[in-house]
Amino acid sequence: AELFAVWMRILSRVPKSQLWIVALNEGASAETSLRAVAAEAGIAQTRLFFTGAAALDQHVGYKSAADLLLDTTGYNGHSTSADALFAGVPLVTLPGTRMAARVAASIAAGAGIHRAAVTRTLREYEEVAVRLALCPVCLRKVRRDLIDKRATAPLFDTPAWVSHWESALRMAVESRRSNQTSSRGAPRKWN
Repeated sequence: AELFAVWMRILSRVPKSQLWIVALNEGASAETSLRAVAAEAGIAQTRLFFTGAAALDQHVGYKSAADLLLDTTGYNGHSTSADALFAGVPLVTLPGTRMAARVAASIAAGAGIHRAAVTRTLREYEEVAVRLALCPVCLRKVRRDLIDKRATAPLFDTPAWVSHWESALRMAVESRRSNQTSSRGAPRKWN
């Protein structure tokens, strides 16, 4: 409820902005409730869009049409955040205390835009989103940085990731082999 209120304030402060919400399993009652809250906040129903699941190419294509991704707080966008950043769409996120609420901050760091995207409070989240939305030059700069870093940012460097993953697997196998026998030569049990 608190984050949705922030989104409504952002919509109020950014004329002609729209909020796109992916609704997968929440059902019609969630959409009805959110629309009612938006109406109470003075937000026109035409500024809210609810969509369902889409094929991957459509999903990424839809994101490239957005100006900014406003992340959720309790459970961040995981692959959604990575897809948006790859499409050149900046995000604004507020990391939480649990791993699932810190994923987007890690993804933003891996894309090289941590300083522009990661906030410390809901108030800062709102201010960063409004600043980016109202400053086309700022938004273009972050988008350009994202697109320029796509070839070199760790988040998008698949060959390096694969190489590191393979190295980690080799190290795990070697560790297992070296620990399989104790100093007396008896096989070690792995439970």
